[in-house]
Amino acid sequence: MELLVAVAVSAIALGAAWPWLWNSAEAARSIDARSQAATSAAFATRSIMADLELATGLLAPPAGTAPARSLHVQQRRPGEPAESILIVWEPARQVLWRKTSSSYLADHVESFSVTYYDRLGDVLTPAEMALVDWPDSVARVSVALVVAMRAERSSVVRDALVGPQ
Repeated sequence: MELLVAVAVSAIALGAAWPWLWNSAEAARSIDARSQAATSAAFATRSIMADLELATGLLAPPAGTAPARSLHVQQRRPGEPAESILIVWEPARQVLWRKTSSSYLADHVESFSVTYYDRLGDVLTPAEMALVDWPDSVARVSVALVVAMRAERSSVVRDALVGPQ
């Protein structure tokens, strides 16, 4: 009889604790997703800002690649030939690519946008970006990135000056 009472009390205690344990596990998964999204967004934007700091100039993205979803820079390191680096977002696969070594910067990228500003601080319009030499008029670039892991999102916006200051 004592054994039956002990089993019943244990079952009731475990039954009462189950929702608390389930919620604790959900909270841990949510925190993990949030930190993964934040880490991925931070790494991608740090890499992009490093590419912009080393850039000797902006280039127009290849045909068929929207300037608002890509960034094309040229870098020249001492003693090495010039290198063209294209950073482009592929929305269908939610991947942000860095196409020089064909590696991706981040996955689960929900949105990526690049805004180009002229020397007066005005946003370049699509008509201005249709001109052949539009990259020469860019003085500042703003990059906005949103990474989503499960239901958690992390967004980062960074600005960088480009060209001669």
